[in-house]
Amino acid sequence: MITTRPTWLYKLVDIANLDSIKSECLNVFNKHYSNAFGNRGFTFTIIDRDILRAEAPSYIQVLKDLKLYERWNTSVFAGTMGNNRYEDSPIHVDTSDLNTPCYSLNMPVVNCENSYTLFYKSNTPGPIAPIPEWITDAASYKAGGIFQEEDCREIGGHNVEHPAWVNVAIPHRAVNDNADMRLIICARFYPEVHDLFNDSDN
Repeated sequence: MITTRPTWLYKLVDIANLDSIKSECLNVFNKHYSNAFGNRGFTFTIIDRDILRAEAPSYIQVLKDLKLYERWNTSVFAGTMGNNRYEDSPIHVDTSDLNTPCYSLNMPVVNCENSYTLFYKSNTPGPIAPIPEWITDAASYKAGGIFQEEDCREIGGHNVEHPAWVNVAIPHRAVNDNADMRLIICARFYPEVHDLFNDSDN
């Protein structure tokens, strides 16, 4: 448990066998979740962990190598269609509760070279509305909310081609400048991984 919200935005992570992870995870998406977008420009789709265990061994091995496998709670495909609009991925926090997952281990899957997670500081004390219904299939999102774009200013960004820990308790959104779909895989952990980050990182 922590009592103050971490203020860092992201921390890059060196991931072994990243090309194999990309290939395996893209195969999982195409085989099992190809309809995840529906008629929307964004998807946040929980992945069956048994499928990942069976079909993405490189991904599972990295979680084990990082000593995170026993705390691995959820993995999600987060994707945006090409040149996404603000309404496809509004500024949001995944959680406003520090005791629910506020760190995400993100890895690229496909078309991530010109895609970013942008971070914001809001002029309002908290979210102004719940995250839209279609995205709340992820449990942690039910503790989050969205912000109006005009109330926020950009404070940083991360190219999602590089694996990273992302602080999803800071207002953020996905931006995809590619013409095609961009897809990443995000992992969440329980108990939360506060212990991996020093107090000096706040």
